[in-house]
Amino acid sequence: MHTPLLPLFLAFATLGTAAAQAPAAPLAAPAPGPTQLSGAVLDGAGRPLPGVNVFLKTTFD
Repeated sequence: MHTPLLPLFLAFATLGTAAAQAPAAPLAAPAPGPTQLSGAVLDGAGRPLPGVNVFLKTTFD
């Protein structure tokens, strides 16, 4: 036998004083689109370093 649970979740009782809810915070602006980075990793003499990998601190790719 199937018993609907919806009426069980809608029964509320308030004891004492009720507090009002604070207004919801505004939604954040959408994140900007992908950014393409390019460049070269150089040694102290200005020569490119072969086989160097670069990882950005704020990404997890």
